[in-house]
Amino acid sequence: MNRISLIQNLINEREYSVYLEIGTYKGVSFLPIKCATKIAVDPKIKISLLKKLKLHFSKEKNTKNFYFEMTSDSFFQKRKKFLEKIGKLDIVLVDGLHTFEASLKDVLNSLKHLDDNGVIIMHDCFPPHQAAATPASSGAEAKKMGVEGWTGTWCGDVWKTIVYLRKKYPDSLEAQVLNTDFGLGVINPLRKCKDLKLDINQDLFQEVNALEYEYLISNNGKAIGLKEVS
Repeated sequence: MNRISLIQNLINEREYSVYLEIGTYKGVSFLPIKCATKIAVDPKIKISLLKKLKLHFSKEKNTKNFYFEMTSDSFFQKRKKFLEKIGKLDIVLVDGLHTFEASLKDVLNSLKHLDDNGVIIMHDCFPPHQAAATPASSGAEAKKMGVEGWTGTWCGDVWKTIVYLRKKYPDSLEAQVLNTDFGLGVINPLRKCKDLKLDINQDLFQEVNALEYEYLISNNGKAIGLKEVS
């Protein structure tokens, strides 16, 4: 199972109709996923016009696809009227900037618009080794650091967002990670999203930000609620 099959299964089983993807880029996951309304957000969307037209004129009836070439922060700040018109989000993929701070903001902003029965999926929540978990603004920056054990695989430190959510919202959110596709975070609300206090607790943020890779892998991934797909 990878993020595409997981998302499609959830859309089919729960009859979701609105899908938001943060970090679309070339559309590797966005294009194959089938949903009535799909929203792509990325500062640089590299999906060709031909592919967009093929998607638009595909056999899928009554589907709508929207593309926003901007940062996720700008999207949530400047496209509030669009989000109000679309209605609640059913399912969100957070796969944008691979930093703790950016991924946390993406999740919290998504929760503000998520249906109470919706779900958020995060990619790269269980890096395979310490080099892949190097905190950096990009894979290129991480590579330049010359970290020991570098293989070209990079997930960043988005796993800390799962830790943060589990610590701050133990009774309000179910946050866990499936051990597949570099770790798929699955976040389900346990109460109405509008009742959640979605401000960032700076003390907790600093506490989690200081955690090292050893903390992640200790106790078989207990800190992120690691579960096998089976």
